[in-house]
Amino acid sequence: DDVLDVRWRWKIVLSALSTLPLLLAYDGPTDLVLPSGVAALLHIPPVLHLGVLYRVFICCIAIFCTNSINI
Repeated sequence: DDVLDVRWRWKIVLSALSTLPLLLAYDGPTDLVLPSGVAALLHIPPVLHLGVLYRVFICCIAIFCTNSINI
């Protein structure tokens, strides 16, 4: 990207597009297990099912990792 002089907005778009195969192929659990103390403090169940939000989180992490390594 430095040789081709790609702008930052395109780097983010390309990073997001490159994570699509990873997100589409993932067929595992999307649950978040909280420590029992935190769950009791917040009065929520200890296991949260995130579903689509899990995939959004993984996409954001992948975009962040690819761009932070480039810096």
